[in-house]
Amino acid sequence: MFGQLDVTVTATLRPALLELTLWAFRRNFFSRLADTRIRILLNIDPLWGDPADAPKLGEIARAYADEVLVHTADTPGFGEAVRWLWSRSETSWIFHLEDDWILTRRIDVERLAEEMARPKAAQIRFNRRRNHFFRRPRFSLNPCLLRRAFVLEALAGFDPKKDPEKQILRGQLRPLERKWRYYEHGPAFHDAIVVDTGRQWRDMLEITRSADKILPTWTRGNGGPIDETKLAPDIASWRAAVEAADNLRPV
Repeated sequence: MFGQLDVTVTATLRPALLELTLWAFRRNFFSRLADTRIRILLNIDPLWGDPADAPKLGEIARAYADEVLVHTADTPGFGEAVRWLWSRSETSWIFHLEDDWILTRRIDVERLAEEMARPKAAQIRFNRRRNHFFRRPRFSLNPCLLRRAFVLEALAGFDPKKDPEKQILRGQLRPLERKWRYYEHGPAFHDAIVVDTGRQWRDMLEITRSADKILPTWTRGNGGPIDETKLAPDIASWRAAVEAADNLRPV
């Protein structure tokens, strides 16, 4: 279907979440792509966890891809992470992913191919909410396929100091929507097929988000050592949700 697919992954120092994310997407999506070589481009921001875990993240990625390119940033910055990843993509479509999602349905790759064939399609998004019907979808950095031609146009005016999503939604990159269209994968009104697992992590560390709409910052309230084992019950539940897809029709 792709031949090769670049998977761009933004990550912080959370090995357990990254491993769960890559396992879930390989199980319910990447493994369903016939004759497709997966290349993971991994940007690691030195945030939240133990800096000694950075090499571990690369090892995890190598277990789920044919090739891996790793970049560890000197300072954390989501906009710069996205810029670095997108600028190094090579395939005609890329799959954009963050380290704290799971995929709870198997992907119908024939349906996906039909969605990608739409001439103006810039994005095919895996939704964390029910799909729309009457309203045209807006851009979102939920897990998604992105047409590289769109990505290159976005990079031309991209500001790494600003939130990537907001630049495209209502910033200097909003004019892109005159040319391109953003779509949701699956039929109208279909329930969510991805789950944001980062919320439990943020709750565990008492992390709060600033009210800055241009470039929000995150502040950790709990300054104690990070113990990922506290997430074990959640991870077991998330794994069960991913495996339950075997009993459901692909979307």
